[in-house]
Amino acid sequence: MERCLEAEQHYERALLGLEQVHAKTHPDTLGIYAHKAQNYCRQGRHDYAIKVYQRALSGLELKSGGKSEVLLGNLGRIAYVYYERKDYDTALHYYKSFGKDDPSMAQTIWEIAHVYWGQAGRRDLVVE
Repeated sequence: MERCLEAEQHYERALLGLEQVHAKTHPDTLGIYAHKAQNYCRQGRHDYAIKVYQRALSGLELKSGGKSEVLLGNLGRIAYVYYERKDYDTALHYYKSFGKDDPSMAQTIWEIAHVYWGQAGRRDLVVE
């Protein structure tokens, strides 16, 4: 856990420097946001991770104007955070936002199936 806190401090320093040199939507800056969010996930701080992922996603959407490989990777990661929180509906929302023609759709279909599988264990979804 101590290493995660050290990493967090370095990510903050890197962000301060990158945002002074580059635009907030520069790929390097957005990459730091994604790594920072992953660090929060590792600590179990999912609420923080989601906020930081959403910041990265908004910048990636502005930058790419469409669905880039980096954007899709971040969509998958934020979906997984929601899955870990057992917020299956939101996880499905992010996974399904990939689009049917995306080359990574096979992996995404597997992730969607995994979410449904996770939901299968929920008693509130059982029809009696």
